[in-house]
Order: sequence, then C-alpha cells, then structure tokens
Amino acid sequence: VFNEIIEKIDQLLGPTIIESLTNNYTEVFIFIILCSVYVCSTLWLYGDAATRDMGTKGVVLPLVFVIAAALALMMGVYAVIVWPIGYIGWFILRPKSSHVITE
Repeated sequence: VFNEIIEKIDQLLGPTIIESLTNNYTEVFIFIILCSVYVCSTLWLYGDAATRDMGTKGVVLPLVFVIAAALALMMGVYAVIVWPIGYIGWFILRPKSSHVITE
C-alpha cells in the first residue's frame, strides 16, 4: 500500500529536474537559466524590501521565495509555475512608498 502511494505521488509530480538533467542537454541549459532567474529575482526582492523599509517582513518574504525556488527545482516542472504567482503576491504585499539608500 505504501509503495502504491509513493508511485501515485511520483506520477502527480512528474519527473524532477534533477532526473531530467541526465537525459538531455537542453534541459541542463534550462536548469541553469532557471537557477539564474531565481537568484537574480531573489536579490531584487531583498533590494526592493530594503528600499521600502519593510524590516523583518522584508527579510522573511524573500526567504519564502528562496525556499519556493529550491522546492521548484527539486520537485519538478509543475512547481516552477508557482514562482510567477508568488511575484504577483509580492507586488500586492509590498509598501507603495520607497526611498533611495545613500551612504
């Protein structure tokens, strides 16, 4: 029974990106691009939070995006769809006013 549950979960999640890396060079390229997008966008989120004086909320929310990115890369292609939904949520939750950081 336990093995059947595991097999059904595997069928729902689809192949993981790590499994796909061994199959196709194109998918390796896509994997590298996705990693770059996740890193750059997370850095942008931290910068955006800093210019909007979000405090602890500005640290926690981008950290949630980091965890979501790691899960998306490990769980498969379907989880990648969640990333744009999170970005829409970010634009709803962030404060509207910002300032320039000067040294």
